[in-house]
Amino acid sequence: MYIFTEYILAPITSLILLMQNKSRS
Repeated sequence: MYIFTEYILAPITSLILLMQNKSRS
C-alpha cells in the first residue's frame, strides 16, 4: 500500500511544483 501511495503522490507533487513555478515566473 505504501508503494502504491508513493507512486500516486510523486506525480501529483511534481505537477504542483511545476504549476507553482509557471505561475510565479
